[in-house]
Amino acid sequence: FFFSSRRRHTRFLPVSWVGDVYKRQSKMLSLKEIRGHFPHIHIANEQSLKFSVFRVIACIISVCLYLKVAHQFNSIFMPSIFLTMNCIIISLLYFLFAEVESSLIRNIISKKPSKSQLKLAQQISRITSSLFVTAFSVQATVTLLFWFVLFPIMTLSPKMQQEGQFEASIQQEERFEALNPANTLADQGRNHEFSYLLNFGLHGGIWIFLWFDLFYNRVIFDKNTQKHMFLYIAFYLLINFIFTQLVKPVYPILLWNSPKDMILIAISVAITYGQFCLGRKIKHRRIKNLTSKTNED
Repeated sequence: FFFSSRRRHTRFLPVSWVGDVYKRQSKMLSLKEIRGHFPHIHIANEQSLKFSVFRVIACIISVCLYLKVAHQFNSIFMPSIFLTMNCIIISLLYFLFAEVESSLIRNIISKKPSKSQLKLAQQISRITSSLFVTAFSVQATVTLLFWFVLFPIMTLSPKMQQEGQFEASIQQEERFEALNPANTLADQGRNHEFSYLLNFGLHGGIWIFLWFDLFYNRVIFDKNTQKHMFLYIAFYLLINFIFTQLVKPVYPILLWNSPKDMILIAISVAITYGQFCLGRKIKHRRIKNLTSKTNED
């Protein structure tokens, strides 16, 4: 009798708490409703709290790497002219935004949010997706070009200069040595293993973190994130061109004055897009499996 309707049992003092249970249940969003508000993400991260520790560690490492190079420059902004340091900034922003996104979505799952909260969470999710796709894709170019192109040049350049085979002038090389932190680290690495470890952190370490993150985050590689990735590439190339023409070359192999430079740029963009396609294929397959598992449960 007392539990035949909400109106009756909520009036009876000993069982008035039952009405609060109904109210809390009415505030919960179903998985279907959440996916309706967030079509570009997949809510299947049961270990998100544990994974937060991983992202905090990645943030700390990213900050330490950037500050180490900034210390060599005696400037907090100058290192960002390099694609390597640019990617570290974007990776750091991704890890931070991913934690904010996870917190917002956990809050949305636990209670019914307002329209403004939903809108904020959707915007944060879109930003997080674009940051991850950009960092994940461009880090492939940073890592591969450094170890297979830049590092051999920096190691062999003295011998090549003696033989007259190095295209850049000695003055350009000297300016590059004064400007490029990776070159200084490579020279120090001949005597200090820590410098090689630091170089690995700059050119590959963060990429490994992003690869691991790929299998646990809620990001989907769609046309929107692809567009933002290409916009970032165009923006960086523009900055690199302006800096090279007005100040000094950012990289000795990219002087913007020969067909070889255009070929290098085309290869870099191709590597970035190839990494995007690989990540999209892996991610879509994983999300499909997670969705099937969730529907079965």
